[in-house]
Amino acid sequence: MKLADFIPTPVKVGFCAVAAVAVIAAGWTIYNSIYESGWQDAAFHYEQKMKEQREANERAIAEAKLRLNTEITRIRQEKERLEDALERIEAEADTDPRANSLGISADSVRRLRAIR
Repeated sequence: MKLADFIPTPVKVGFCAVAAVAVIAAGWTIYNSIYESGWQDAAFHYEQKMKEQREANERAIAEAKLRLNTEITRIRQEKERLEDALERIEAEADTDPRANSLGISADSVRRLRAIR
């Protein structure tokens, strides 16, 4: 073997360069497709998670509004009951013949205790 046999010819160098570029391009394409599909999978996964969380938040808000409306209704009913009781007690106090006396009558004590 001669030393000239080990020196590559331009055709061999060109072929090897094209083959190397093809291998690098194929590897780069495969890597990018796997990388992009991973990003797409992750994006899809977290979009699903965000959608589920949004739905859970909407359900929680709806339930909270329902509880709030129920509590508001209960408070209004309690307010009306107390206002009616106050009107009744004030009417009784106005009709009490001993309302202007210096002491507290038994009826006045009963009305005071009803306020509790």
